[in-house]
Amino acid sequence: MSKPGSTRSNPFVTGCETIEKDLEHWNKSIKAEDCPLPDSDWSTAGGHFRSRQIGFEPAPQNEDTANLALDASTRAAWVQCALLVREYDKGIIGKWHRNLDTRLVFAALFSAVITALLVESSGIPNVDENPRSRIIIVNSFWVCSLILSLNSVMLTIFVKQWLAEYTWDVGTAVLSPEQTFTLRQMRFAVLQKWRVPTIIDYLPLQLLAALVLFYGGLITFLTTMHPVVAGLGISLTAVSVVIFVLTTAIPAVWPTAPYQSPQAWLSYRLSNSIRSLFSTSSRVRERPALKANHNGWDGYARYTAIFRAQLLLPLAKLLLMSSAFERAHDFTLSASEINFGITNYYSRGGGSRAAALQNLRDHISAGAMHDSAERCDAPKCHPETRVAVQDEVTSWILHGDGDGQPKKILWMTGPAGTGKTAIAGSIADTCHTKGILACGFFFSSFAGPANRRSKRCLVATLAYQLVQHGALRDVGERILSCVERNPAIFERQLEVQLDQLLLQPLRDSRSNGDTSSWPKVIVLDGLDECEAEQYDDTARSPRVAARTKEADQTEILSSLLKAANDPSFPFRIIITSRPEPNIQAFFTDIASYTTRKIFLDEKYNPDADMTLFLEYKFADIRRRYQLPASWPSDVVKQTLVRNATGQFIYVATIIRFMEGRSAPPQELLKQVLKLHVTNASNNPFTPLDGLYTHILNSSSDPLLTVRWLYLIFCCGLLDAPSGDAQSARFIRLFLESSPGEATHVLGSLNSLISIPPTDDHTSPYSLFHKSLRDFLKDRSRCGWLFVEHESAFAIYGARYLQIWKGMAVSSPDVLILLL
Repeated sequence: MSKPGSTRSNPFVTGCETIEKDLEHWNKSIKAEDCPLPDSDWSTAGGHFRSRQIGFEPAPQNEDTANLALDASTRAAWVQCALLVREYDKGIIGKWHRNLDTRLVFAALFSAVITALLVESSGIPNVDENPRSRIIIVNSFWVCSLILSLNSVMLTIFVKQWLAEYTWDVGTAVLSPEQTFTLRQMRFAVLQKWRVPTIIDYLPLQLLAALVLFYGGLITFLTTMHPVVAGLGISLTAVSVVIFVLTTAIPAVWPTAPYQSPQAWLSYRLSNSIRSLFSTSSRVRERPALKANHNGWDGYARYTAIFRAQLLLPLAKLLLMSSAFERAHDFTLSASEINFGITNYYSRGGGSRAAALQNLRDHISAGAMHDSAERCDAPKCHPETRVAVQDEVTSWILHGDGDGQPKKILWMTGPAGTGKTAIAGSIADTCHTKGILACGFFFSSFAGPANRRSKRCLVATLAYQLVQHGALRDVGERILSCVERNPAIFERQLEVQLDQLLLQPLRDSRSNGDTSSWPKVIVLDGLDECEAEQYDDTARSPRVAARTKEADQTEILSSLLKAANDPSFPFRIIITSRPEPNIQAFFTDIASYTTRKIFLDEKYNPDADMTLFLEYKFADIRRRYQLPASWPSDVVKQTLVRNATGQFIYVATIIRFMEGRSAPPQELLKQVLKLHVTNASNNPFTPLDGLYTHILNSSSDPLLTVRWLYLIFCCGLLDAPSGDAQSARFIRLFLESSPGEATHVLGSLNSLISIPPTDDHTSPYSLFHKSLRDFLKDRSRCGWLFVEHESAFAIYGARYLQIWKGMAVSSPDVLILLL
């Protein structure tokens, strides 16, 4: 970029500005399909110039061109550009010629072999009852194979002629540098438009088809020979067939496999078409997975196209232009700012970059980043706690999971209060310290502004962090280029934002150099706290959401799955959430093949971690208040850990209660151990109660939900005579006033209670955290959700009488159980 005031004094900058105007003029005036045709051909010392191919008149001698006023610096830049483009064309055209020459030699030798065998096959002895049948089959196979081989030779010769025409007259003395450059651009566009590179790629398919036919004739020929010879030959041929089938079919299942080829792509398209014709019901079920698989192929195709056609000047060649810029001060030019493809050539100034960066900054949620000021008090794992799960996740980030097809998504889930956010925050900090954290987003429905609880700012926030990452400078520049070209990108659908702001810059950048120093992981925490933000009528009270939060959460997951399946996406993704039904269904069904799951249960020994946590915290309190080393006793700590039932939130809330009060800690601990806290001002469970209230309010009918929970867990009316809990099936049959009501009432409470599958007739409902029962039974904690025992008993009695009177005809099993 040029500094203010330096442009006038720098002739090279002026020349580059003139180049931009020149290219704009030529791109508007020169089109491949409607070039102006001169009246006649003309010749020069450089060779015959074919006027039917381009629309330039020879540059007049000793006369300034009317539309192109070129000074010395401008011409020097044009010459350098033309030379670099010619160097690129020389490399890629030369590569194509070498490949075509190899195919010509193979096709010629192959045709000679087939011809010799055709002559030989006429001497096969007549051993069949129909003596000419096998000879006819053999000759038919080999004649068709020979024709395909010769067709391949013919097309190869044609393509070599087309490539010769592509380079004809480019750079001869008759053309000025800018005309040479623009002529090449026009021919390059035509080459792409008429699919010449595609034809070159698919030429081997004819030879492959010829080989298949040759094998068919060979197998038939072997059947006329001795059984030993025939068996040996057919066995070896079968090995070749198996190799061919595997290398063709494997990429259709795993798009990132290295066996990419035109026949593999055709195999995938064919299998997809057959599946869509004969599996209508499964197509509906598998559509997201198939779409993701197709997106993987699409990403591979674009990734390959970059190397084969789009990327004309890699960064190493751009450095050669420094010789033309030796005398141009205060001016920088990078690979990300030049496009030598079909139409664009531009240098972007600092002002537009700053505007793009500010536009991106205006659409992020700064508080959702892992190290934001809003999260300064966010829970983190205490040192030496949760070591097992953190080590497992870190090992997965760095080394994968040991599978042949590593999973790129890790879903960490567990009941409310198990420490998911603390673990995610600690992992993000650790990865940031190691330089392997790419970006993150921490949803929150309790703290911070509204943009932390919606999908609106998700992609922009991730993109902003990539722009700021020191190892992703090229990716960042491409992201800003996208924002500059499309300032309204943040109003597009989430999948479109993800593709244009993340995937496309990553695809382009991966093709330019080494990516070993890139970061490795993205962390998304609290997905279940993402809420819907669109409403049908904002004047209504309460407002009615046009989309549910479940729909937005599923949209986020689908977009992330698409990214994970893209071959150019280098990051692993960690997602934490409660096991809500829609999220659990997504990872169990749609994304099961690419997701690793961690459920925070007894496997990770939370009791030992909580004991260690309490010992550290009580030691701090003892030092602060100069308490004896024997306080509190081991029995008290064991009681707290036992009451927590694996939920870190319980012990963490107790410690915060004790640390945030001026009263003696011994008295505060006694209040906690009493369990029943009637004074709201001394209630240590306020954060926990807020969480429970939020989850219960999110159900479709909070009051009915609380009544069900009270009947199931609090009053004992539905317990079996032995005192054990009744099965969930019995509870459903007894309490449901209509089929499916249990799902309607309890379906959103997966983070609070364990809900057995509908086909499980023995398992009961169970609490993940026993403090939920205390919450439901305490009016001071439960507030307006509190259920009087008499009210719950009335529901129980009404259902009991309905069953006995035969009014609930859909519940005969309950009647039997009640007898």
